[in-house]
Amino acid sequence: MKIALVYPPFLNSIQTTVPDFVNDNEGFFQPLGILYLASYLKEHEKGCDILVVDAVAEGLNHLQVGQRLADFSPDVVGISCWTFSLIDSIKVAGEAKARVPKAHVCLGGPHATIYPEETASFKDVDFVITGDGERPFAELIRQLSGKRDFNLVPNLYHKTGGAVKKSPLAHVERDLDGLPFPDRKLVSMKNYHSIIDKGEIITTMITSRGCPFQCRFCLQQNTGWRYREIPGIIEEMRQCIDSGIKNFFIFDETFTVNKKRILDLCDEIIRRKMRINWSCRSRVDTIDGEIMDRMKAAGCSRISFGVESASDEVLKQLNKKISIARAKETFRTAKSKKLITLADFMIGCPGEDRKATSDTVKLALELDPDYVQFTLFTLFPATELYEEALAKGIVKTDVWLGYARQPGADFKPPIWNIYNEDEARELVVGAYKKFYLRISYIFKRLIKTGSADELGKYVRAGLGLIKALFDRRKGQ
Repeated sequence: MKIALVYPPFLNSIQTTVPDFVNDNEGFFQPLGILYLASYLKEHEKGCDILVVDAVAEGLNHLQVGQRLADFSPDVVGISCWTFSLIDSIKVAGEAKARVPKAHVCLGGPHATIYPEETASFKDVDFVITGDGERPFAELIRQLSGKRDFNLVPNLYHKTGGAVKKSPLAHVERDLDGLPFPDRKLVSMKNYHSIIDKGEIITTMITSRGCPFQCRFCLQQNTGWRYREIPGIIEEMRQCIDSGIKNFFIFDETFTVNKKRILDLCDEIIRRKMRINWSCRSRVDTIDGEIMDRMKAAGCSRISFGVESASDEVLKQLNKKISIARAKETFRTAKSKKLITLADFMIGCPGEDRKATSDTVKLALELDPDYVQFTLFTLFPATELYEEALAKGIVKTDVWLGYARQPGADFKPPIWNIYNEDEARELVVGAYKKFYLRISYIFKRLIKTGSADELGKYVRAGLGLIKALFDRRKGQ
């Protein structure tokens, strides 16, 4: 059976909470989800011929994706489906049906998991798989090749007589070590890089799924934490090294959940003398100097932290369960270890006022991370704060459900009622200006710039920021 797995283009994305100059210089990362699907199929469904199309990294539009599908003529097309690019996923589904009418189209991913019935209702979509998709998708391929009893496929939504039906079986992947490594040979690795990683080839990988924390703004709230054992992580890294890849972005929601596990993993990397460079995401309350020392010795160069706000009241509203004092201590420690830091902040959170917003920007300047990201606080679907906003009338109707049923490129994600949208976005852009256009920061970045190519990328990012600020002023 011929199977095409598509990461769709982001050409009709709804308005994000990050200014364009940030998005335009972020770089590309492998679509791990579909690479895991591909590996699992190759191992468990012999005889599958698999094509992976990463339209974002390859710079393809919908028509070009359609041509790739026509040339391949797949029996099944699997498409990643994210809320912000739902329109593009549906357009790719339409291209698949138009170019290869015999093909079965299956969507999966975060949006499909939140709104499975709505996603399965689109005319060009035959199947939707929710949650962990490796085993369910393989079972779907098995059923399409045989007796077609879709009730045997876990996590599946499918059309029967025009109505959307749900499989009675549910599946959560507990045995992450039982999954084969994502097949990176199915994509061109030269397409994947990041401005922060000096433009070098980088691969993403995961050592766990889910998150044990309960931040009320996050989709990962209460998803549980499932982790891989150290031998498998080391072997995946070794295979990447053998392929010439030495830069890793560990994509776990929170890498430093378990201190002993992290220390043991770092010790094994050190013992094997693996010459790698890697980064991860952490929390200011799940890391300390001992962990940082061991991580740096094992090749870690950068850590991202979600600080979110300088207001204790806001942090309480978000259920972040961190303190500003701990954040300051963690960043001081990271700086003393000469680790690169990235801090995330949100503007316009519940419980925030003008002073809290100003204090958040001041905190970013005080922490002085190497990189900072300010975003407009957004109410995402299937989060506790979105449900609260609906209950309180801050959001009048279930706009995300409406978007899931009838997506439009002009859709604007809902925000809390602290600021109106124009005010909030002006504050976000202003925060970027205060942080990145400091003479001290520019001088520091110039000193640390390692190549002309890297310097050029920083200049382009900076010019994008200045343009955004200029365009704002013209509109006033």
